[in-house]
Amino acid sequence: MIPHRTLRHAACSVCCCLILLAAGCMGRSEPARFYILQPVQDQADTPRDDCASWGTLNVLGVGPVVLPGYVDRDQMVTRRGDNTVTVAEFDRWAEPLDKAFSRTLAANLEPLVCARPVVSSPFPQGIQPDWQVTLQLFRHDCAPGRDCSLEASWAVLDARGDAVTTGAARLRQPLAGQSFEAMAATLSQLNAALAEEVAASLRQAMRGRR
Repeated sequence: MIPHRTLRHAACSVCCCLILLAAGCMGRSEPARFYILQPVQDQADTPRDDCASWGTLNVLGVGPVVLPGYVDRDQMVTRRGDNTVTVAEFDRWAEPLDKAFSRTLAANLEPLVCARPVVSSPFPQGIQPDWQVTLQLFRHDCAPGRDCSLEASWAVLDARGDAVTTGAARLRQPLAGQSFEAMAATLSQLNAALAEEVAASLRQAMRGRR
């Protein structure tokens, strides 16, 4: 006959194992997925105006970019209604969104403007832009199964930091599918569309200062 003390010890051991196993199962979380904004490759084939008409433009700086608070986070945000958003816990941006936006916009601008190089904020040490584009975003989100929206205003600054011109754009692109990968791709396309608007504004500012 097995002593009662031994049975109690065995029962306690089994209970402890079950509790630890349950805690381990409950502690498991879904692996996070990461997404990036990408410059649109087709921009490289876009013909530029004769650079002689631009005047002198050596270094163009892009940024800083001010984001709306509801998207200024690692997680991707989707819009479910006019006043409702959803934060995706396991679908995240691979880098701070303001840095990703300025980096991508700089790459999209480079083939559209007569500037070399085009650098994004924070600017590399030792590089002082001749012209700078600062931006504030008011929308940068997607509605799954519908579209993505980008609303922004910007200012073109000269080397002294004085605003030469300003601009604004409200852009929308249909969203093919409901995946977060599709959302990142569509927001990248909107970034490229904004680059064309900013390039036109910069072109006007340059010609006005000649």
